[in-house]
Amino acid sequence: MAKTRPVHFGPAECARRTELAIPALKVYERLGLIVPTRDARRWGRYGPKELVRLNTIRTLKSLGLSLRQVRDVLTRQGPPLRQVFRLQLQTWRARKAAAVQAIRAVQGVFDKVERTQQLGVAVFGMKWQKGELTEFAPPIRKARQFLHDASVARARRERLHGPTV
Repeated sequence: MAKTRPVHFGPAECARRTELAIPALKVYERLGLIVPTRDARRWGRYGPKELVRLNTIRTLKSLGLSLRQVRDVLTRQGPPLRQVFRLQLQTWRARKAAAVQAIRAVQGVFDKVERTQQLGVAVFGMKWQKGELTEFAPPIRKARQFLHDASVARARRERLHGPTV
């Protein structure tokens, strides 16, 4: 009885079957997480081994692991489930700590704004750019990205629903 050769797929079909984007396949290859074979045109060819590996990567990513953590797990002799969940706990605890820190920073800015004067986001931003709000600097450094996100969200809401009072 002759052995049948496993089917290999191109990037588009592999991406479809694993529900990953083609750029993700390229990133995973660049990081050494997968090593597809190459055809005569140097296109990646993904067989059963690569599909299993990609689905494992996708699962680990969905559990909250970074690509570095995924690589660490995959370079060992098969990831023990306990280790995967330990990494997931570490990741979520770190995210929680960062969120708590950001909440404290935003709360500090909010409290200062409430005590001083009612500033709109635009006025606040202009004064900040001019360096007029030095007393806000410590908490703002921590919360700057959050303020930016809030400003963008507010502008988006106003475009859709009109100005808020």
